[in-house]
Amino acid sequence: MVRRIAMLSAVFVLTGCVGMMIDSAISKYETTADQVELGDSMEKVLAIFAPTQEGVPKSARKNSDKYLKDGVKVEIYK
Repeated sequence: MVRRIAMLSAVFVLTGCVGMMIDSAISKYETTADQVELGDSMEKVLAIFAPTQEGVPKSARKNSDKYLKDGVKVEIYK
């Protein structure tokens, strides 16, 4: 029983830590978002935003995607 309580406590603590990391990444994103303009190169945008997302576990990130719209490749990097 004690082991089960310890295990549940660890799960709650770790879940809270991931939530705090995501909240921190969102705050960092919001403070840097005004540095990005429509039409900026992907390299420039990633150089600005990548450091803000370093604390987010890969399991909590969305996958990148790309598609064609009117013959133009659109990339969504997450």
